[in-house]
Amino acid sequence: MTYFNQAAKTLARNGWRPQHGLCLFAFVGLAIVATWPAWAAMSQVVIRNEYARSSILVLPVIAWLVWVRRARFRFVKPGGPGLGLVILVSGIHLYLVAHYVYALKTPWYLGALMIVVGAFLMCTGKSIIRPFLPAWLILPLLVPVPVTLAVLIAKPTSFLRRSRSPRSTGYSGWRWR
Repeated sequence: MTYFNQAAKTLARNGWRPQHGLCLFAFVGLAIVATWPAWAAMSQVVIRNEYARSSILVLPVIAWLVWVRRARFRFVKPGGPGLGLVILVSGIHLYLVAHYVYALKTPWYLGALMIVVGAFLMCTGKSIIRPFLPAWLILPLLVPVPVTLAVLIAKPTSFLRRSRSPRSTGYSGWRWR
């Protein structure tokens, strides 16, 4: 209990108010609701295709990276909505153009992610980026790999698997399939 009291005092000393938390939950929640079709489609891709299942690990890895660096919250001060607004507007543009003009899935997913990140940064400011830079750099991996790229990556590995000869099994008699 003492840790939470100390954390609340540190946040208040840096200028954080309950209004910032309310803004954060309202804007990020609204951004997720507004882009829900993209999030639902992205989750269906991750569930159905085994090449995209590595996206499931992104959120636990981000949570771990933030938890390890949790002491750096002391240095984060609330800032203006400048960078968040730029990312939000860019995400809205990418979201709409990718979905309604070109019908491209991956940029559509990336636009939805940018909208949520922009909404988050509008409430927190840009001072949260540098202390948690590894978590921010891993965040785009949440978007599943396109099928064409996954096939392009998988072709050389399938060729290597087919090109093994029975002599490569050695004396064990165990064969690769």
